[in-house]
This record gives sequence, C-alpha cells and structure tokens, in this order.
Amino acid sequence: MTEALGGLNSIIARIREEAHEAAERTIAAAQESAESIIREAEAEAQRITAEAELKAKKMLSAAEERAGSAAEHRLAQGMLRQRQEILSEYISKAAVNIRSIGSDEYFGLCERFMRRCGKNAEGTLLMSESDIGAMPRSFKHFLKKEFPELEIEPSDRVSSGFIIKYGDIEENCTTEALIESSLDRIKEELYRQLFI
Repeated sequence: MTEALGGLNSIIARIREEAHEAAERTIAAAQESAESIIREAEAEAQRITAEAELKAKKMLSAAEERAGSAAEHRLAQGMLRQRQEILSEYISKAAVNIRSIGSDEYFGLCERFMRRCGKNAEGTLLMSESDIGAMPRSFKHFLKKEFPELEIEPSDRVSSGFIIKYGDIEENCTTEALIESSLDRIKEELYRQLFI
C-alpha cells in the first residue's frame, strides 16, 4: 500500500504540477491578451487624440481665417469710408471754390458751359439775381451774339451757374448739377491723385 500511496502521491504531484503549469500558461496567455488589448487601446486612444487635435487645429485655423477675413473686411470698409469722406470734402471744397472765383473766371466758365449746352433757339436762361447783377458786359455781349433768342430771367432755383429752358426741355448747368454729373469722373481723378 505504501507503494500505491507513493504512486498516488506521484500522480497527484504530477496533476498539481500540470495544473500549475496550465494555470501559469493561462495566466501568461491572459497577461499577453491583456497587454495586447492595452496596446490596442493605447494605439486607438493615440489615433483618436491625433484626430481630435487635427480637427481642433483645423477648426482653430478656420476660425482664425474667418476672424482675419472679418478684420480685413472691417479695415477695408473703414478705409473706403475715409476715402469717400476725403473725396466728398474735396468735392465740397471744389464747389465752394467755383462759387468764390472771380467774376471774369466765373463768367468764363459760364460761357464755356453755354457753348457746350446751349443752342440758339427760343428759350429762357435762368440765373440767380446776384449773377445777373454781377454779369460783365463781355458775357452780355457773348449772349446777344451767340444766343440772341434766349431771354435772361432771375430764378430762386439757381444759386450758381444757370438753367436753360427750351419749352419743356431744361439744360441744368448749375454748379451742383455739373459737379453731380461729373462726380464719378471727379472721384476717379481725385482718387488717383490722392491715393495712388
């Protein structure tokens, strides 16, 4: 029986040893599987983090670009507004300068505009009372010679320059109308001189 007990002990020892080895293999496999899962999880976490960082950078870049574009747009609008104010100021000064030039120069301008806009036909030349009173003889002579059918009448509608009426047709040659009709050309020229 001792021998049988010794054989039984030997079998039990071997079973224990095999069980221990199987347990170690299972533990090693479990550890290896766990490490593999951890490595995969870390790689996935890095990939997700990299994607999130890239997305955040793109969003930040787009936001910065929009902010930059908006700032550039506001700056351009501000500059345009200032340029328009400067141009308007120069145009206003030009109108004042035309009104304040000497009588000979002023009526010289009126003569040029009459040659350009007027025609020798029955009609009325409307001018301000002050212009009619300040009209030099040379301009009166010019009107009688070139436009003998026009009658001169005072008008409250005219502060500077004149209006020619031929029946229902009017040629508005007031300073304001001439500046207004030439505004785009004047602005382009002033813009070139001031800003280019």
